[in-house]
Amino acid sequence: MFSDLQKINRYLGVIVFSILILGAIVFYQERMCFLDNAFQSFLLINDGYPRVMTNRWPAVVMRLLPWAGLKMNLSLSSILILFSISYPLFQLICWWIVSYVYKRADLGILMICLLTLGVSDTFYWCPSDLTQAILLLICTYAILEKSTVHIRDYVLISLFSFASLFFHPLGLLAIGFMIIYKCINTWTIDRRQVLYLSLFTALWFIKSRYMTNWYDIAKQQEFLDNLSAYSMSTLPINHIFMEEIFTKYYLIAAALIVQFVISFIQKRLLPLLFVISSIVFSIILIHFANPQGIHSFYVEANYQLLTIFTILPLIIFFYQSNWTRYFNIGLCICMIVSILRIISYSQNYTERIKDIISITKTSCSKQIISENDLESKLYKMTWALSVESLIISSIKGKQKTLSLRVVDQNERQFIGPFKEYHIEELNQDYFILSNEHYCN
Repeated sequence: MFSDLQKINRYLGVIVFSILILGAIVFYQERMCFLDNAFQSFLLINDGYPRVMTNRWPAVVMRLLPWAGLKMNLSLSSILILFSISYPLFQLICWWIVSYVYKRADLGILMICLLTLGVSDTFYWCPSDLTQAILLLICTYAILEKSTVHIRDYVLISLFSFASLFFHPLGLLAIGFMIIYKCINTWTIDRRQVLYLSLFTALWFIKSRYMTNWYDIAKQQEFLDNLSAYSMSTLPINHIFMEEIFTKYYLIAAALIVQFVISFIQKRLLPLLFVISSIVFSIILIHFANPQGIHSFYVEANYQLLTIFTILPLIIFFYQSNWTRYFNIGLCICMIVSILRIISYSQNYTERIKDIISITKTSCSKQIISENDLESKLYKMTWALSVESLIISSIKGKQKTLSLRVVDQNERQFIGPFKEYHIEELNQDYFILSNEHYCN
């Protein structure tokens, strides 16, 4: 069993995706009542259709199932569960395309590693567009690896590439690494892949230059400001990252150490140098983009690039060697460790929901609270607290909402993120707030 690449990919895929889907159901409140997903759930239910935010139109795919549930008048819990499982279902489809349509079990294993080895908080903060972009680009790479590419393949390449451009700009680093590493590792140049990378990079620049939005512009300006304000040695996130290597990213670090050993034994230092350069370059980008490293879940999502950089070379080496059996055994052990770590990280998100429920146990349905009333390690960010509390309380059958800012005493008002609503504007089938003033 452990010597067959197709079998290990199939078995691991079935087991890991079953666990991810089951986890998405069990922890649906922890995932869907947190920040972006809570906001998107509220908009979907209240507006009656999926919203496209900051030009991330491919993300609408993850909202089709909950939208169907809304049209079928399902309960709020059912809609949220459908939203929660949409992420692992999308990932499962990508894995199936690579593993069964294009029969690249090695890339299927790479996808499984991407979704587990460096994942802790991002299982609960799951709307990371970078994850989806990387998955689509791995699918693209599988197609480019074919000896003969047909019209259907070119259509899929175009679709996946175009979608990944709008998912996340850092996807360029993932596909660039896969193509360039192959060239360096094999001392050959695949003209089709190099041509694709050139075209993709050109489209990336065009999209970044002419198809930006307020969010992209703000992030670009923030990055430039951080370059001026910090040096690499003074970034606070560096210390956080070094600490989290031992709590979150130890499997990725172990994979890099194994690469070092293999590369020195085989005297293949150029591929190793490229891996190290890719890791360092990505860390510099990520750390200057978020120098304080306050929101660990957000930074963790970007660190998923490191999984590609460290695991792909190991997959290539071990499945071309006589040590495949030992790699597969180690891979299974890493999967078990990763799943247990993901489950252990549920505690903060479960406690967060319990804390919101306890705060909303007052008699008033619309309540103003202070930042001092919240435990910072549980709340991480508070911009979506009004809709988070509304959804959580609505699941329990008692519609209530919390606001962190003082509002005019308008009894027919609901303060949502970025917008104020009249009570009549809320979807009365799911969100019913009484006509009373906000209370302290």
